[in-house]
Parts: sequence; structure tokens; C-alpha cells
Amino acid sequence: MIKIALCGYKGRMGGRIEFFLSQDPDMKILSRIDAEDAVAGAFDDIDVVIDFSSPSGAIEHIGEAAAKRKPFVLGTTGFSSDQEAEITRAASKIALLKSSNMSIGVNLLLKIIEETTAALGNSYSISIEETHHVHKKDSPSGTALMMKKSAAKNFNGEIGIVSHRKGEVAGDHKIAFEGEEETLTFFHHAKSRDLFARGAVAAAKWIVGRKAGLYTMQDVLFKYPLKSWLQQ
Repeated sequence: MIKIALCGYKGRMGGRIEFFLSQDPDMKILSRIDAEDAVAGAFDDIDVVIDFSSPSGAIEHIGEAAAKRKPFVLGTTGFSSDQEAEITRAASKIALLKSSNMSIGVNLLLKIIEETTAALGNSYSISIEETHHVHKKDSPSGTALMMKKSAAKNFNGEIGIVSHRKGEVAGDHKIAFEGEEETLTFFHHAKSRDLFARGAVAAAKWIVGRKAGLYTMQDVLFKYPLKSWLQQ
């Protein structure tokens, strides 16, 4: 039985993660933490933390987890450069998996983007467009920034990102490679938040027992049976 501390359980993502954890006989939520809750002592008896809270809250939770040597799954986005540095430092003490998007499709897409830019080099221009619900606070989205980072590994040009906030869109992301004679486009559409919640549960199972370090969903996707995600 894997014992969980769920941070941000009152949020949209937290609620869906709580649902999938409740359906899994191998997982049990031991601590539920939200903005008004004290974190001291909340991680004493748990095996792993899942965090979909706020940047400031997540940094506090990471500090507590590092002090208690508890592995951490981080889905919160919108961190400052100083906060990113704190996350990196914490990963020297604990296994910390950080991803702005925990879906199967997006993480496959990141791999495809990297391989596409390796093949095309600087011969095509690249642009990214993303759309999310009106409640999303950070812009551009963390997923769009991950796409840009994957593309930039083999591309030296400018990569623009256009962001839209409309209705209750769970998440749409498009990347276009524009050549003189053709356009190559990859598009990911999230039908619901459930795919992110399933990924977070898979990540929590995967990271327990790992050595200290900073991990991503790429590590989970290519080292964890895909059918295990789909059966969550």
C-alpha cells in the first residue's frame, strides 16, 4: 500500500486525482493539504507527495518533503526562476518528478518534437499555439514551454508562443513547422483533466523507491508499462 499526501486537493486537478486514488487498491490518501492547512507533520507517515497547488504552496511543500526525505510528484506550474532553482536544489535530496503535463499524448509529442527538429534543423520555422480555460493563471502554459524546450534542443531560431484563454477548455496545444513548400503540424487535444490525473497516479507509483534526482514524465512513460496508465 502506497500512502499519499495530496496537496491542492480542493482544486480541479486535485479532485480528479483524489477520485482515481480512491479507486486504486494499492494507493491510500493519508494527508490532504490545501492553502489554509499547515504542512508541519503532514508528511511524517506517507510514502510520496502529489502536488497540484500553487507555486508558493508547492515550494513550502517541497521544502518539508526534502526535510523528511519523501519523494515528490510536482504538477504545479507558474514558478519563478528563483523557485525553479529551489526545486532543483531539493532534487539533490529527494526523488522529485516535475512535469507541467502528465498525459501520455503530450509526453509522446515532446519526444516527437525533439526528433523532428533533429531531422529538420533550422530549415523550418517553428511556432506554438495553446488554448486553456479562463481560470488558468499562468501564460503561456507550462506545456507550451515544455514544447518550446524540446524544440530548442535542435533548433537555434526564435520560437513564438501564442496563448488563448477560452471557456472551460482542458488544454489544446499545436506546434507548426513551416517550410517554403510545406507545413508540418502536430496537435494535442485534452478531452478532460482525467488524463492528467491518471498520469499523476502513475508517476506516484513509479517514483517511490527512486534515488534522489530530478525526473520528468519522459522517465515514467518510457520505463513504466503503458497499460498500467490506462488501467488506472
